[in-house]
Amino acid sequence: MRPPFLSRLPAQLRPALTAALLSGPGLAAMLLPAWAQEAPAPQLAEGWCELDAPGVFRAQRDLGGAPCIEVRPAPERPLDLVIPLPCGRSLALRRVDTPAHTVLDHVSGTFGGAGDSGLTQRYIQGSRTATVAGGYRLLGGDGHSLLARAFYIRSHEWTELQDALFTSGALQAWGQEAAPDLAQDRSLCAEPEAMAADTRSRNVRPKTGLSYFDAQDRLRALNAYLSAESRRRIARGDEPLVPWQDGSPGFLRLPSEEEWEFAARGGSVGIGVNAQIASYLVEDPETHGIRAAEIGEIAVLSDGSSRQTFGGVGSKVPNLAGLYDMVGNASEITQDLFRMVRPDSLHGARGGFVLRGGHALTPLALSGVAHRAEAPFFDLEGEVRPTAAGLRLLLNPPIMTAGAPPPGQYRTDLQNSEFEAQLHEAHETLVDIRNTPGAAFRSEARALLATVGQGRGDSAALQDQLQRVEIALEQSETAINQAREAEMAATIRAAATDILNIRVNGVIGVTLLQRLPELRAMVAEQPEVARHSEGKRLLEAIAETERELDARLAMIDSQTRTVLSMIRTLSRDDAALVQAVLGKVRDDYSAEGLWLYEERAWPLFTQVLADFRKDPEADLFSTYLPLFDSARPVRERLRAQTSRP
Repeated sequence: MRPPFLSRLPAQLRPALTAALLSGPGLAAMLLPAWAQEAPAPQLAEGWCELDAPGVFRAQRDLGGAPCIEVRPAPERPLDLVIPLPCGRSLALRRVDTPAHTVLDHVSGTFGGAGDSGLTQRYIQGSRTATVAGGYRLLGGDGHSLLARAFYIRSHEWTELQDALFTSGALQAWGQEAAPDLAQDRSLCAEPEAMAADTRSRNVRPKTGLSYFDAQDRLRALNAYLSAESRRRIARGDEPLVPWQDGSPGFLRLPSEEEWEFAARGGSVGIGVNAQIASYLVEDPETHGIRAAEIGEIAVLSDGSSRQTFGGVGSKVPNLAGLYDMVGNASEITQDLFRMVRPDSLHGARGGFVLRGGHALTPLALSGVAHRAEAPFFDLEGEVRPTAAGLRLLLNPPIMTAGAPPPGQYRTDLQNSEFEAQLHEAHETLVDIRNTPGAAFRSEARALLATVGQGRGDSAALQDQLQRVEIALEQSETAINQAREAEMAATIRAAATDILNIRVNGVIGVTLLQRLPELRAMVAEQPEVARHSEGKRLLEAIAETERELDARLAMIDSQTRTVLSMIRTLSRDDAALVQAVLGKVRDDYSAEGLWLYEERAWPLFTQVLADFRKDPEADLFSTYLPLFDSARPVRERLRAQTSRP
């Protein structure tokens, strides 16, 4: 039994006082009973990823490297963040970046997309415009310029092994102010450790059958553990478990729909948005080239005949962000309430919670990153626990963070004057009156408003009215600026895409010119063929090929003039704004993995833009036509070698 006087002491004081009564820690460990020995802090076990991130484990094994990725300290904002959990388990999260240059920047794009799946599914799965941004700020090498804002999301679904930490009570015990003693820790970890001993990496299943409130219970226990263990680590002079932003620690929660889909698309939106499978590329074993993945390569699916509906997590191909099972296996609970998608906006009625990504039994026609479904919180039987409902955790800090303490300190009570200054600067950028139609009138109106509102004993009602007018003017200016940037971005995208199209049309022209002699030779060698149906079809194919060739080649000159006209217009606009918008578009395309633009479109685009800035009236057609249409010399040579009959 415990000595009575020790039992009455606070739990966190018992191990320290007992050790002090003995000659030293080594002797204490030998003589003290297990209840008096504090359990060692949770640490990453060797080979931790085999059961907690099986996809990472297999990928590393196939590369012949170390079994698990290198773990870096949380304050460094690593791409892969690994958090130790009790009983030898761990959480592996992946950083997802959203391009940003101010604290008010976000990524705006099109989410969802129903395809041809009927009217009801259109209102469930339909596409909509939304925004997303992370909370962690990523700075450039100068330590000041903002490059992106990021959040962390689990690379794998929450598993049965990890859930055993909650059902056994181990997670809750480590979430208390004092760490559990050794005997308590051993007792609580007996079930999770026995379960882990009987599990192989290929058989780690997602935890399913969760209600929305089950998910919140686990999040509450996880965050209590993160807070308590971080306090203990800081007290020992170590670093906390999760990254902080300024003076505020991050915390785990459910992802919003937009955060979930942005991550599911590999950290991108707006390109190929109607594709149900996006952001998955695999190496073709035959050609050794890169191709889009098939649904069976990215998603655990079931035909309904197997005894085990859900497969091992991480057993399929990850997406471009390094995330596994975003499609298929378990459906994933999000933070949002379900709303139908009207053609113009989300509908006003709100219902149950939203499940994303489909599951192992979702019909193939609906499977994909755009899939969403409603689950009620309650029904006649009580709390609803959908059979396929699983969990994927997201880590983010609060937006209105506390001030940053000195390096090595962790305080959450400081005023964040730096953030306020950044917010003010971002606000001024948003509401800045730029060179747009009506700008002079709006500037005059704002100046007059400032003069009237300089407070000469005016009534509170008048001051309130003036402030509301000022806010309305700022909202109007923000809308004008955003519309202008959107129009500029659309022009940049169109011009860059046309540059690629010109090159593609030119190359296709070469292919068609090479094919025509072959087709004509087939008819010439067997003239009797032309009298039969097969021969007639062949002649029609030749004629169609010639028409397509003429049409494509005729478009090239026109497209070149159109591109030059669009870039000329941009060159006459605000150079700093054009450069900022161009940078955002390039960042978006880079995040999409569209390397062709970086290699073949942007160099020519920026070169034309620079030339027009030097001389906006220059005629650059003859200069850039051969650069855009690089296959033209080959086509002309083929035409010279081949004449039509």
